[in-house]
Amino acid sequence: MLFLEHYANLPNVEVSKQSCYNLLYRAFVGLAVGDPTADDTTLVVLRARLGEERFERLFGRVVEQAQGAGLLEGRLKIVDATHVIADAAISNTVNLFRQGRRSVPRRPRAYRKLQQPGR
Repeated sequence: MLFLEHYANLPNVEVSKQSCYNLLYRAFVGLAVGDPTADDTTLVVLRARLGEERFERLFGRVVEQAQGAGLLEGRLKIVDATHVIADAAISNTVNLFRQGRRSVPRRPRAYRKLQQPGR
């Protein structure tokens, strides 16, 4: 599961969820359809028990074996995490302004007369 986490660039929680229902992940890990899967805290505990240095060595060996078997390509994955406002959000903001403008009375004096009884 740790290899899948690295390969798919997913956090512990997502790899655990994927391992529950993704048949490709289950087959790669060696789980049958009905077998229970490890939760994300199990992965964290495994890393902590191994320690950083031992984990890096062990994981490095696994990655080397995967590269030797042709499972990994030598390409780099880059993820753009730029925050962008979606068109849908902008449209909703514009619609809110339009609704507000429509709710404001066209004739403020007439509105004030309605609000002040007795005149």
